[in-house]
Amino acid sequence: MKSSLVSTTVLIISLFPFLKEANPERILAVEFLGSKSHVLTYLPLLEELSRRGHEVTLLSPLMGFTQTGIREIPTVDMGLLTKDLNLNMYEMKEANVDADVFALLTEIAPKHCAALYDRADIQAIMEESFDLVIRQPMFNDCALGLVHKVMQQKKAPLILFTPTSAPSFIVGFTGGHHPPSFVPGVLTGFRDEMTFLERAKNFAAEALMYCVFSYYYLPQMESIYRSKLGNNVPAAREILSTTSIILSNGHFSLSRPKPNLPNVVDIGGIHSRPANPLPKVVSVQL
Repeated sequence: MKSSLVSTTVLIISLFPFLKEANPERILAVEFLGSKSHVLTYLPLLEELSRRGHEVTLLSPLMGFTQTGIREIPTVDMGLLTKDLNLNMYEMKEANVDADVFALLTEIAPKHCAALYDRADIQAIMEESFDLVIRQPMFNDCALGLVHKVMQQKKAPLILFTPTSAPSFIVGFTGGHHPPSFVPGVLTGFRDEMTFLERAKNFAAEALMYCVFSYYYLPQMESIYRSKLGNNVPAAREILSTTSIILSNGHFSLSRPKPNLPNVVDIGGIHSRPANPLPKVVSVQL
């Protein structure tokens, strides 16, 4: 039943016009920390699952953007995190200044994530039974404690939905690998046709990211959810290794060549909707 539910979710994406109604299941989508741009990439999938009779619960920072019967539980909006750092993203954009992402993920985000585990509605979710868990994995590893506890209720499978083309540090959890010799990392922005020096820089950037991610960031996230749920909760990599499918919001026509395994499915554009018509009369005040 669980493996068939994973397959059904993928088939819904590629074969919308040909599917009949499926048996209703309970589905949980999790994003503790994020922004509107993240949620909008996978919201159409959840809406279609809801329209087809499935009971969908969404934990996310974005509320009120769907009318399809999805149960919504608010988490932490990115605006609240930047407020704690006293950042004005619009002013920084105008000044061409980047935010300190490292401080955001290691100082501010953990405080809010730990607070979520103390909320009664989040604790209630961990006691409910779900047939499938969908998680946005981009820096939402603090939520893995909740994900693990929910998965244990009915041995529910796990699907990852990346709001960008699936990066190397995500596919690596399920046995994939993007060689830095021709796959540019998220920190460099190189093309796949790199010079020797660019390949060396790309390798160094990927190695640095792996070390920070593995030996500092993930252990910190694990300490948060273990402090709330107990030290018997597995490590982040162990939980993520159980992922059945990675749904990647990318497309081969827009991203560089990547040697992905069959468990990485590109579904770029699923969030696209028909454009609203422009107004026939536009008033302009001078």
